Amino acid sequence: MVEVLKSSFEDLFPIIETCIRECSFVAFDTEFTGLTADSSNTETLFDDGPARYAKKRRDVQQFIMVQIGLSAFIEIPHENRYRVHTFNFYVYPGSFGSVNVKFLCQASALEFLCRHNFDFNKFIYDGISYLNEEQEKVLCNEIEELSVATDAECDYDEITVQEISSKISEWLATAKNEDKLVLEKPPSK
Repeated sequence: MVEVLKSSFEDLFPIIETCIRECSFVAFDTEFTGLTADSSNTETLFDDGPARYAKKRRDVQQFIMVQIGLSAFIEIPHENRYRVHTFNFYVYPGSFGSVNVKFLCQASALEFLCRHNFDFNKFIYDGISYLNEEQEKVLCNEIEELSVATDAECDYDEITVQEISSKISEWLATAKNEDKLVLEKPPSK
């Protein structure tokens, strides 16, 4: 099994991609911070597949995925067997701009993760960041708005900013508690 973290993802991606392209089939396993948030979503014997899926989906959306297991099965011709490549991804919903995910944790799910040696430090510090589609749209809009403002013509060039920064640094090096620095507004371009 290969552990895939934020720090190793770029190096491992070509290997993962090759395994997926060459495989006969893949299997996924996921771990979440919980599984059941609302008892009204409990499935019954009368639920068909789509109804059960809808209930489980509603339930799990309040939790976050913390780990994804991916196994790629490559058939070995004429041997009636498969070679398997397994990758274990720690994933963490980092905060980006205004996107700051809130999620539930269920004690039994965290206990399960602990019993199976889940590394919460890797999850938080080296988990691969991700966004869902809605979060991606929000972030793209924020970036777009920022780039519009950034692309606007600046009143001051970089040299002027550097000169002002130098004046402030020189003043800070020699200033006493009561000293004040008055800066003149530089002329616009």
